Amino acid sequence: MARPAFTVSPLRHAAATLALVAALPALAALKWDSLEASVKVRADETVAHTSYGFVNAGEKPITITDVRAGCGCTTPSLAKNTYAPGERGELKLVFDPRNREGLYRASVSVSSNDASTTTLQFVADIEPLVAFDTRFVYWKVGEPRTPKHMRFTFAEGYPSSIAEVVSSDPGFAIACKSLGDNHREFDIEVTPPAEALNYTVITIRARVGAAKAEREFNVVARTLPAPAAPRAKP
Repeated sequence: MARPAFTVSPLRHAAATLALVAALPALAALKWDSLEASVKVRADETVAHTSYGFVNAGEKPITITDVRAGCGCTTPSLAKNTYAPGERGELKLVFDPRNREGLYRASVSVSSNDASTTTLQFVADIEPLVAFDTRFVYWKVGEPRTPKHMRFTFAEGYPSSIAEVVSSDPGFAIACKSLGDNHREFDIEVTPPAEALNYTVITIRARVGAAKAEREFNVVARTLPAPAAPRAKP
């Protein structure tokens, strides 16, 4: 005798469908124009701005409950937190590029009361401001403690002046001078202490370009200890 065909009652089918729908992640009501923003930053700029546009594509008002930057160099802001259905908004971002150069990436996470979180990406292309021939000089054991030099050049179009050069260890004598008349090339002369074994971080504070924007750079000098004697074989 043939078995009866297996059937699902309409009530059980409806319950299963509701359970499946409940298990699916809720669609985010905020729709972003783009999840990534990029900016080009000139060498003498100390701040850059960008923004992310969005719209509430849902049927109810939505509230942005948290905006969190992944780096202290980026500051996000909103004009308000709650947006009506169909209303557009803008998340503004202020970026501090100082002491950075080349490609820099950061992220911003945005959470809302529909239980969704969106991660936005930020990319800055920062023009290199200064090039060093070296950022580290040292003296080996037995080497004469004569002065050594580090030279650096600011980018074309950014004449600069040196406001201050400070050594973290006053036992190292530091002198900085301009090379030539273009106000872009400089030399740091470092004279180590006669006997002491130590290192110093040298901070260069410069005023860059026509805007005299302040930038800081660090270089290092060190006197090296003698290598450890090899252990005697047992």
